[in-house]
Amino acid sequence: MNNWVNYKILENNQFILKFNWHHSITNYKTELLNRCTQIKNPAIMLSGGQDSLLVAHAFHETKVDAMHFVYKVYDNNTLLNEYEIEFAEQFCGDNKKQVEYIDISANELFDEYMKLDLWLPHPDYFLQYWAIGSLPVEYFLCLGISMPGDLGLRRGEMHFVSSLTGLNSFQSFDYYKRPGEARFLTDTPQTGSAFIFNDFVKQKAKEKTTEDFDFGWKNELYNWFGFNIPKQKKQYIFPSNICEQFKNSKVYPKKWRRFISLPYNIFLNDYEGKVTKEYMSN
Repeated sequence: MNNWVNYKILENNQFILKFNWHHSITNYKTELLNRCTQIKNPAIMLSGGQDSLLVAHAFHETKVDAMHFVYKVYDNNTLLNEYEIEFAEQFCGDNKKQVEYIDISANELFDEYMKLDLWLPHPDYFLQYWAIGSLPVEYFLCLGISMPGDLGLRRGEMHFVSSLTGLNSFQSFDYYKRPGEARFLTDTPQTGSAFIFNDFVKQKAKEKTTEDFDFGWKNELYNWFGFNIPKQKKQYIFPSNICEQFKNSKVYPKKWRRFISLPYNIFLNDYEGKVTKEYMSN
């Protein structure tokens, strides 16, 4: 865990975020680039989305060579993730990166899911977690997963959402733990979660934005950090009919979405007071 944020799952699937505000990071980009230089034999799961592109840009700026794994997901002969792959191919082509394409069918992924004692609400999540376990172990795998599941600012409140609770009281984020893995935007690596409080987010809170992080201001924030990430629309890989079939293929927990939601000024006062504070979900 990093020095700033600790993220803990309780037996009843509630979660706790513990913030050590006196360890706050003032320049996230500098910390992220430093982290990239410490990793040996890195590989990036490059979907082409903004999170994985941020990780790819960070390694590129530090001139650290990395392998880029790009999954192409097909439903019959239709390529489902063509939109995001265009961004991945553009980045790898422009910067002459090592890239390996892996083809997988929606039916194959569904079959793999049914073999496991695991429930997830969306097949896009399972694709990522399944891939984590299947990629060559000699690589130090680097992921861009937003922390901790969702992050939102709504009506002056900060929402931390842990929406991926598995069937057997484990957090599905941890299901595919592997040696040599960094999740650059979560609370687990050294530099993660540092983006939660900074001048940009403070301004968003003051504006009382109704946009959430994933579908709204993620691109603005990443560019504010100093990364030239192309703007794109948020788009899931799998169409709604496959998503519905996937979600209902197993009995799912009644309470699979846990969250912390408090007025933003409480977080801000704790942050400016440089205290250590725990916040517990519902």
